[in-house]
Amino acid sequence: SNAEIDGIARAAFHEAVRHYARVRPYLLALSHDGAMRWSDDGKRAVGPVSEEHRASATAALLSRALSELKKTGGKGG
Repeated sequence: SNAEIDGIARAAFHEAVRHYARVRPYLLALSHDGAMRWSDDGKRAVGPVSEEHRASATAALLSRALSELKKTGGKGG
């Protein structure tokens, strides 16, 4: 049914957004001082990234860095 298709499409969209929001370039952009949110078309800034979201992105990056250090035994890669 159309409702099932809509539900599947919605779930796929949310999964894609969740994936994108976890990638390093996005987290780096969020974590910068003065980071801004942009319109869907990317043509205008719509407001600053909240301090909560900046801190969360920074924490995620630090956590990943620590995990990588543990995996490599502190050898940098």
